[in-house]
Amino acid sequence: MARLVHSIEAAGFNDLQHTRLLLREDCTMNRHSVQHMALYLAAISFNFGCMELPTELVGDQHEKRRARPLDIDSWSGLQAQDIAILLPRVVGEGIGADLVTGSGEQLMQPSWLAEVSAAFESTDVEDALERENWVEEWELVSMRIAPCSPLGKIPGRAAEEFCWPEVRLVWQPNQYDFWVGWATVEAHSDDRAIHALYRVYPDSNREMVDELIERLKGQSTRSEDDMELLRALRTQVLAQLLGDVVSLRGTQNSLIEYSELDLRVESMSGDEESAPFYKRLASFLSDYATPEKLHTLTAFSLPEGRNPSGTDIWVFLAFDGERGKLKQRPIQVVSPRTGEVIFDYGTNETVTGATGDHRLRDAIENGHEHARELTKQMVVEPRDRAQLRERINNPSKTLVANTSCATCHSFNDLSFDFHNLSYLQEMEMTIAPRVRNDVTADLSWLRRR
Repeated sequence: MARLVHSIEAAGFNDLQHTRLLLREDCTMNRHSVQHMALYLAAISFNFGCMELPTELVGDQHEKRRARPLDIDSWSGLQAQDIAILLPRVVGEGIGADLVTGSGEQLMQPSWLAEVSAAFESTDVEDALERENWVEEWELVSMRIAPCSPLGKIPGRAAEEFCWPEVRLVWQPNQYDFWVGWATVEAHSDDRAIHALYRVYPDSNREMVDELIERLKGQSTRSEDDMELLRALRTQVLAQLLGDVVSLRGTQNSLIEYSELDLRVESMSGDEESAPFYKRLASFLSDYATPEKLHTLTAFSLPEGRNPSGTDIWVFLAFDGERGKLKQRPIQVVSPRTGEVIFDYGTNETVTGATGDHRLRDAIENGHEHARELTKQMVVEPRDRAQLRERINNPSKTLVANTSCATCHSFNDLSFDFHNLSYLQEMEMTIAPRVRNDVTADLSWLRRR
């Protein structure tokens, strides 16, 4: 083992393939030794572990001391408001799209908004984003910490092992003291949202993590050595992430105040608590939500007119994040049994409050080869909501990839409310059933470590 450690240190840890070869060189290592080697490599390669990290400048605006990594024995103490941060709409407060991140770029890139708006133009939404919203209206309304976001396509125990932490942000265009046609409301959000998903990386060697993940995705039977390394690296990355998450808490609040899935307690506690909290949150985002870490972005919107129940059309889009740039991708549904694509919507999914996309309905009626499975995974007709509610809202039975965007957003009390963790006009924040179940599942996963 000592000889192998010396060889890896000399190699500089920059080449995953070289590291794997070095691991395999020592034929006397048993599985237990491999696991310890992976933990060692993770700790020294990524500068995590128990050491205290130095003060660093985060972005151009926010100075922050990285929190001490959270010991795995303390993960069970995480609460709902730690991993689901819901923000109120208050004029002059909160996180705007123009926040400068640690990379020196804006949190919500203007080019992203332009590309999303352009992609909607060929749909029923047309130029509604351009006509109804200013860039400065887009604000962060919620954030999710997913400690174990599935990397595969099939739900079950394997999805709880082959996973990686990510940060998810939800953006909406908000207006204040806004006339809605019959009254002026204090706060209003247009019926559209953008969800931005960021993979969490160590301070260095991002390429090594990406290579390992892609390597495992390409294996029909995942290498146990590679999985051991993934678990070890994930533990190190997650310890730092959760340490930073816990450091967002204020000093005046008891642990039980964070247990209920509701608006973040500090944001409702007056300026003395809310202002420092937003400063801490901005610093956190400056680290974890730099544009180059974006891996997925989705958006949905109502057409122009601000009349959800009357217009009764919503369009969903999806994009990949590639080194800070967006690339639109087709909306596809993957079988939870086989992991294979069973339906492709093309570049958008268009639904009404009662029915699914007409292309899905037509495909099923015309005897699509996967028709039976599609009816178990997607809302097509109004009755499907009651029949599919338990299956779709259960993360152990359905992953995001196993259903459509609209179906995942279809189980709120109002049939025309497609929000998962955001606002429908002047109403209170919608917390969709799937979000509640995801938060419960994530806390349970942390407590089992």
